[in-house]
Amino acid sequence: MKSLTLVPELVEICDILHIYDNTLTPFRIFKKRRDLYYRWPNEYWSNEDIEKLCGVNKYENEI
Repeated sequence: MKSLTLVPELVEICDILHIYDNTLTPFRIFKKRRDLYYRWPNEYWSNEDIEKLCGVNKYENEI
């Protein structure tokens, strides 16, 4: 899936970006707003999976 390998480039160039998992119903797993990053894991996407997908390792909503 070449398109997924391009996600970190999108994260870098976009000011606002939302990524959804639509496996069953749409569920947001990632949001970028300027220089702030957020992630929401679910049963299909772990924190580590989202980090690998987006190339980001610091999130505002970390516990």
